[in-house]
Amino acid sequence: MPDAENNAVPRRKRAAKKRFHTRLHRWLGTGSLGIVLIISVTGILLNHTATLRLDERSVTWSPLLHRYGMEPKGEPVVFPAGEDRVAVWDGRLFVNDLLVETLPETRVPVGAGRMESEDLFVFAFPDLIVTADPQGQVFDRIDVASLPPSPLSRVAAGEGELILETEDGKRRALRDWIDLVEVEGGDPRWFRQDSTVPSDYRQELARALRGDGMPLYRVVLDLHSGRLFGTVGVILWDLAAVALVVLGITGVMLWFRRR
Repeated sequence: MPDAENNAVPRRKRAAKKRFHTRLHRWLGTGSLGIVLIISVTGILLNHTATLRLDERSVTWSPLLHRYGMEPKGEPVVFPAGEDRVAVWDGRLFVNDLLVETLPETRVPVGAGRMESEDLFVFAFPDLIVTADPQGQVFDRIDVASLPPSPLSRVAAGEGELILETEDGKRRALRDWIDLVEVEGGDPRWFRQDSTVPSDYRQELARALRGDGMPLYRVVLDLHSGRLFGTVGVILWDLAAVALVVLGITGVMLWFRRR
């Protein structure tokens, strides 16, 4: 009897280990199945990039473009500029549908329009003025070093000069893009924002931002690596890879024990 009891203990331990390995194998397989399927399918697609022409196709789905930062936030701020339009949308400056520049941070314009005497378009912010030519090329940038000490509140185009009004109520004329001269009175035509944004112009701006969309090859590659879902996706994909290794080990162990 003592011998039988002594032999039963190792058998129970082996049975417990087997149950643990079986459950671990099942849990890891079930938990990682979805990610493994994605990795497998996208891997096959990437192996046949040329045949499927993944690098020639584009994705224009709005939520996906937003993920890549190609879908602007909010609504555009549009100003009439004679027969043209200028717009500021999520830090991007536009002359008609031409992207002029992307600012490093989102700014709210205090005015924008056309300076007829110089054939330039003006984008004014509280601490920055950007000018561009009709082809959408930046002509000049005027920062706080050349602007009044108080933030700008509105801007108008004069004859060969810009009229700047600051938050303290003072007016100055910016001449030759260098000299600031205090002025009084007058009734300048201040740049004014459109009350409504025409839907067709909004669509033009959106197309200018999106271009042809995101290349399908890039989307499939980011899905394959998990980067499409950011840091969380990369971590989950790494955990799925570890799970595959453990599945292989536990599968071999279970196979040997059944023999």
